[in-house]
Amino acid sequence: MIQQRHIFYIARRQTQSIELARQAVSSILAVLVICSVNRAILEAAFASGLADFEDAVQIYCAVAQSLDAIVTRYSQGFSNSAIPVFSVRQVLEQLGSVEETQD
Repeated sequence: MIQQRHIFYIARRQTQSIELARQAVSSILAVLVICSVNRAILEAAFASGLADFEDAVQIYCAVAQSLDAIVTRYSQGFSNSAIPVFSVRQVLEQLGSVEETQD
């Protein structure tokens, strides 16, 4: 799960251009599913007892959407996740090996 504000921040930092960052966000949003946050998710995250409430919200959003995994730059807060958690590097490595096997 990635928050849209983080996507824009990272894209703008990498491109050094607001317009290019907007184009990047537009491209990303075309392929992402945006998870809704509702009362049930917030209550589950709160009741989870996880130290980082924002991480707990992400975990319970992912569970509610039956997602396969969470991709994050900071995996430490997800040690008690009910679904697998991968670093960006791990996902890119997996995608690279998938592409290699398809050739």
